[in-house]
Amino acid sequence: MAGHPKILTNFFSLGMVQVINALLQLVVVPPVIARIGLENYGIIAVAQVLMFYMATFTDYGFNQTATREVSLHRDDTAVLSRLFSLVYITKLLLCVAAFAMLLLLAFLFPIIREHFLLYVLAFVFVPGYASQPVWFLQGLEKMQWLAMGTLAARIIFVVLVFVFIKGPADSGLFLFFFGLGNLVAGMISMAAIIRSKRLQLFFPGWHAILTELKAGWTITLTALSMNVTQYGNLFILRLFTNDLVAGYYGVAERIFFTMKQGLTVFSQSIYPQACRLATHSLEQLKTFLRRAFVPFFLLILTGSALVFIFAPQLIRFFAKADIPSSVFALRTLALFIPLISCSIPPTVSLLAFDQRKTYAGIYIAAMLLNILANLVLVHYWGMKGTLIAVGITELAILISTWLMVAALYKKMDVSRQPDRLL
Repeated sequence: MAGHPKILTNFFSLGMVQVINALLQLVVVPPVIARIGLENYGIIAVAQVLMFYMATFTDYGFNQTATREVSLHRDDTAVLSRLFSLVYITKLLLCVAAFAMLLLLAFLFPIIREHFLLYVLAFVFVPGYASQPVWFLQGLEKMQWLAMGTLAARIIFVVLVFVFIKGPADSGLFLFFFGLGNLVAGMISMAAIIRSKRLQLFFPGWHAILTELKAGWTITLTALSMNVTQYGNLFILRLFTNDLVAGYYGVAERIFFTMKQGLTVFSQSIYPQACRLATHSLEQLKTFLRRAFVPFFLLILTGSALVFIFAPQLIRFFAKADIPSSVFALRTLALFIPLISCSIPPTVSLLAFDQRKTYAGIYIAAMLLNILANLVLVHYWGMKGTLIAVGITELAILISTWLMVAALYKKMDVSRQPDRLL
């Protein structure tokens, strides 16, 4: 990443967001588990999975499609105003649709109906997530603003948790407070962006909204597929086991997700620059990705090794108990992180060249593979089956993305002119 000050600034700004989230885990999760119990924590973890799905639905791929547009038109106030208005009005409508889906799911599934109040409180996470202007700030490469907003959201969350969560009866408040903190910070961030960029808000019209929904469905389906692949493991494990086993795996998975956020930080940091290079030079894009990824990969190897070594201490810290199965799960998941990171360069390339259908096909196929592997393996081997399913899925994604981007590069090498693509 040397030689790219803007990328370093964004990387460390986004990294600060993840440091805040990691500190949140250290400060909040252990006392919450101690107060509500590991079994209730398992219930929360399963509810959070569903909220992540709904939040992804309301995002509707804007973190990729709208980010790309912002990065290409960052100095055009009229275009930015139209994008800002269109994205947030569309997100509002999608939040309403998501709540209707929650009511339908509660009617269909006893596991949700049994804890209906908890799920309703948890739903605040969805508009809270939707309000975050990550897509806009990422396109402007102003991620330091996001760090400040995240810090404010997490401070609100921590204060509310320690004041109001006292015992098992308060379990539903955990996700409610998390969403509330995001919602407050998101609204403040939106107001700050409107003022600083002098945006004009307006209703873009139903035609524009429908056009956006039609254009973004492939990215949305892809994002949902990725979330099913990532969060569905715990949900399927719970179907075959119980809340306690889900809690054991959930503790290890939460640490794993924190590690994966480092990969997200890196890909988000390089994505705007990759989009711009993709419109000019394939060779420059390749060089940029190579120079940025190699030092990052070494950092990932070091971090994964440390988590593997200190897994028993990490599990003991979070769960306040020695749980060998959780330690085994965390060590296995830590080994997957370097493998997962290797899919970042080809994935960013596909998105930078707007290869939405190819990108969608890879992750939809991965989702189907993940579900099938989980249903077969978890039935026989429980948590170990879940871990095998994760490994199989991530390996399939890695191979598929590299094969697709290699074919894309070969096609461009053949068709380009001496100095420019196409």
